[in-house]
Amino acid sequence: MFDFPVLVYVKACLDDVYSCRTAKWCRKCIYLEPKLKRLAAEYHPRLRFYRVDVNNVPHSLVARAGVTKMPTIQMWKDGKKQGEVIGGHKAHLVVNEIRDMIENNDADI
Repeated sequence: MFDFPVLVYVKACLDDVYSCRTAKWCRKCIYLEPKLKRLAAEYHPRLRFYRVDVNNVPHSLVARAGVTKMPTIQMWKDGKKQGEVIGGHKAHLVVNEIRDMIENNDADI
């Protein structure tokens, strides 16, 4: 996972992309990060995960993606949002929800 202006990348990307919207002040984001890194390594290179600190990108990009809570993990394909997990609960539950999102979209990958 890398810090990256994902929305710019997603528009030109034909690959499946998972953007992990986080913030430095978000305790859940900090706790979830190592688990997301392991998940990203597990699915690499088939899927790409990027971490975006919402405090380091223009608010208009965050709003356009529909991000209202931290952490928010979104699946993008062909420049369109295909799914979303809002991680306001325990990290293992968030990871399971992301796995479900990946597996439900696996036929398209």
